[in-house]
Amino acid sequence: MFLLVLGGASLAHAEDAPTGGTTSADVLTWAIESQDAYFQTSIGMAGVVASQNEGPTARCVDDWYFKDRATRQRRNDFIRETMRRFPDYHPAGVILAVLEKQCGSFTFDGAP
Repeated sequence: MFLLVLGGASLAHAEDAPTGGTTSADVLTWAIESQDAYFQTSIGMAGVVASQNEGPTARCVDDWYFKDRATRQRRNDFIRETMRRFPDYHPAGVILAVLEKQCGSFTFDGAP
C-alpha cells in the first residue's frame, strides 16, 4: 500500500494527492525537527518496501540515508533543497524521486 501511495504521488501534483493537497511547500513550513522526522519515517518505510525485492535497493537506501547522524542531516538538507525546487509536488513523491535517483527503482516485483 505504501508503494502505491508513494509511487503514485511521484507523478501527481499535490491537488491530486491522496492527503488532500499537501505539498512540499507545506512541509517546508514545518519545524525542522518535524521535517526531519517525516523524511526519516518516509525513507524508513521506503527501505521496508525495497527489502521485499531482490537486489541492492534496500541496502542502498540504508547506506545512503541511515549511515550515521551527519549523513542523515546532509540527506535531509538535500531533500529540503529538492522540495524547494518542486514545491507543488506531494512530498512523498519528491522523496521517492530522490531515492530512486540515488538507489534505483522501487517497483515491486513479487507475486501477491
